[in-house]
Amino acid sequence: THGGGGIANQVEALCRFRHPWMIIVPEVVFIFQQAKLSRASSHSTSHGLFLMTTHHPPIGWVSEDDFSQAVAALPLVSIDLLVVNDKQELLLGLRRNRPAQGWWFSPGARIRKGEALKLALSRVWLEELGQSQPMPAVQLMGAWDHMYADSAHSDQVPTHYVNLPHLVLLPIDTVLTPEGLPQDQHSQWQWMPLEQAATDAHVHAYVQAYAHNILFKSNSTKDLK
Repeated sequence: THGGGGIANQVEALCRFRHPWMIIVPEVVFIFQQAKLSRASSHSTSHGLFLMTTHHPPIGWVSEDDFSQAVAALPLVSIDLLVVNDKQELLLGLRRNRPAQGWWFSPGARIRKGEALKLALSRVWLEELGQSQPMPAVQLMGAWDHMYADSAHSDQVPTHYVNLPHLVLLPIDTVLTPEGLPQDQHSQWQWMPLEQAATDAHVHAYVQAYAHNILFKSNSTKDLK
């Protein structure tokens, strides 16, 4: 990409075109074949995933000043992944950054402008959890308001998220080890029993509510059976 030749020009053209099958993240362009998104693998290009280095900013990327102004004036749309294993344990990370800094929380992120929901979910699965294998089926848990007194770049500017949490039930044969997960956004990871997560004082109240919701629906399903 440093030779000034064809690949760099092609990437530039793709970035300008903003194809709906493409996600742009810092330093890397991921081009997904939409029909095979659920089967994409970073270890093979046969599934429609190609990697090319670039210095273009990601889709919907804004400067810190612009973002701070947006946070001060508008609600943000975000997603969380409520990852539950076959032992009925919830995956939680200890947040490094505002808001909810220092709390055990579910992995998630803001949805970027121009980024489809399906692609945002895949991005969180890859970036927050470092998982290159296909993401299991997800289930939308509704829309939740999350209000914070601070924000990512200021302890004076409050944040309002309209959050779209998605339940991810890991298949029995899927192993996700906390020790091997990325620590950019979370300093530690752990599996916590859902019943504990619903009441633990170190788990953020918003995640406690998620855990209650999952437990309630799980018990309701058992009752119906």
